[in-house]
Amino acid sequence: MVGGSMVIWQQYLRPFDASAIIGNMSSTLTIIYERGDDGGWIASVAEVPGAFSQGKSQAEARENAIDALQELMAASRDLALKQRAKGSVVESVQVAV
Repeated sequence: MVGGSMVIWQQYLRPFDASAIIGNMSSTLTIIYERGDDGGWIASVAEVPGAFSQGKSQAEARENAIDALQELMAASRDLALKQRAKGSVVESVQVAV
């Protein structure tokens, strides 16, 4: 989320140093805007397949795409937590973007 922070999660089977992953992560996401057939804007988050939305203005499309990204990540997290191996360890890390 631009201007704030988002929670990036990962399921771990054994403890490790998360700074190795965080240190290699990009703190910038790319939103690609395209005009829709109705004259509005379609916004896609390039790094995350399926994270896209639309709006009447570019600003509205951006806000909606960020919301879509948050919802997609929450749904992915919930599914992974339900399907995780018994006895696995879960760690949440916060990354400012």
